[in-house]
Amino acid sequence: MTLFFEILECLLPYIVNTNDLLSLSLTNKNIHQYIEINCQDKVYQTSFKDNDIELDILRTERFPELQNDWKKLYKKRKEGQLFTWGQITSGRLGYTRRHLNPANDNTNIMIRNFILGSNKPHPVPFGAGTTNKPIITDISAGGFSFQFITSDGNLYTTGETYHGGNKSCGPQLGTSLDYGSVESLVSLSNINIWSLYNLYNTGSRTNISPPNNLYNNDITNINSVLNETLDGNKFVKRMVTREALPEIYDNQNTTLEPRFIKFVKVSSGRAHFLALGEDAELYSWDDPDVVQGIRMKFPHNNFKNPILSFECGWNFNCCYKFGIGLCIWKHRRSVTPYDKFFAYCDYKIIPDTVDNIQNYTCLQDGIVCFVKGNELYMYNDNEEHVFKLKTSILGYKQINKVKSGRMNIAIFTNNDEELYIGKINTSRNELQDLKPVSIPNAHNSDEKFVEVSFGDYHILGLSNKGKIYSWGLESQFCGCLGLGMLDFDVPSAIVTLGSRDIRVPEPTQVSITDNMDYTCIKIAAGGWQSSAIII
Repeated sequence: MTLFFEILECLLPYIVNTNDLLSLSLTNKNIHQYIEINCQDKVYQTSFKDNDIELDILRTERFPELQNDWKKLYKKRKEGQLFTWGQITSGRLGYTRRHLNPANDNTNIMIRNFILGSNKPHPVPFGAGTTNKPIITDISAGGFSFQFITSDGNLYTTGETYHGGNKSCGPQLGTSLDYGSVESLVSLSNINIWSLYNLYNTGSRTNISPPNNLYNNDITNINSVLNETLDGNKFVKRMVTREALPEIYDNQNTTLEPRFIKFVKVSSGRAHFLALGEDAELYSWDDPDVVQGIRMKFPHNNFKNPILSFECGWNFNCCYKFGIGLCIWKHRRSVTPYDKFFAYCDYKIIPDTVDNIQNYTCLQDGIVCFVKGNELYMYNDNEEHVFKLKTSILGYKQINKVKSGRMNIAIFTNNDEELYIGKINTSRNELQDLKPVSIPNAHNSDEKFVEVSFGDYHILGLSNKGKIYSWGLESQFCGCLGLGMLDFDVPSAIVTLGSRDIRVPEPTQVSITDNMDYTCIKIAAGGWQSSAIII
């Protein structure tokens, strides 16, 4: 006989926000008591989109007062500050070079003028000195920007563009334009095209004034939505969906009320990103013409099969739908004049993934690796086939989770005690160059990697002690490793002859404001840039 609380335990994984959890607790006195006693970890994880890593770091010996005091834990979490470093062009770090303090820069002026980025972590300027500083609950890195969500459910992106001018997972070339795109509105002579120009004003560009005949009061609402930033930082712009601007996407005389989605989770590809709303719907930013998110619909399976998780690959998407399995898509259909706010995605279902999927990760060109029954599998969309990945180096080790970036893969085994990093060979459908990676000089301590994040050519690692490590290639002095002037500060750095690229072969600890005494709880790397939330 199934107990009531066993049913409750089964329900908890499908709750996407703390309001739902609170509402559930108010339905019954026993449920309220059960959640209050047994679900504090779940409440925290729901609030901060955490998979135990963040909680485990905050409960180390560094913060003994947080072990059993939830008020102190949340208060400590509120101290988190966003740091970014790497290529600095187009405000993608959330600031420009003039925000950097030359006094803390150990490079001379001549060298600094040739450097493309910030080579040490720098705090993103917002919320400084205020009691209502935004709490970042989730962060992701794309190829040209960062996306993050704050505790009030707002979604933000850094820099002038999230896509760098590249098409990604939107409609295929040769298909019709999205209804409501800038080009399509021009063809319709829609008066609100002048307002839409300001959608691209995420950086320092000058606004284009609307024509005099745009006297509609709606322009006030439109401009306030289009130009909203975080705490006045023009390089951190709020992102909304099409539903927030019915005056543009429906018509000027619309009776629809603006609808502002609260978001709970975000994931980024190279030139696109997805965000999950509290309404349990996925929203996509996937084309240079898409600045307001487009709601994604899955034909035939939209309502009764909720999305349990999702992830962006380099140039495609994947989500895990209850009762269906892993669904991937490289493109979606165009938005039609009848739909206006949503589009259908042309998805495929990876065979035999309905249940028991422990973990999965998305690479490039429709390659998905997933863990099922302690076996590692790879789905190759070009061949529409699932392959079992075998390698002697792993033996019979228990696989906990997998992470990836482009065609690189990281495999955590034996309860995160060991980390292996290698590549996926799609021509032979196998792992290659898989090697163990550990923290140097950690033999006499219990420090280990619990998270990794990949940029184009560099890797960030987060340890269970809350320390950041970086290694790999730093292209053209972009600063993505965050280790300072590598040829001066890092003895192991190797300068590539004939270029401005420097390689650091082993994980090297990153300092924060020239200090190693810090605690990091989240990392995100992408392109030529990196980020971390520091307490």
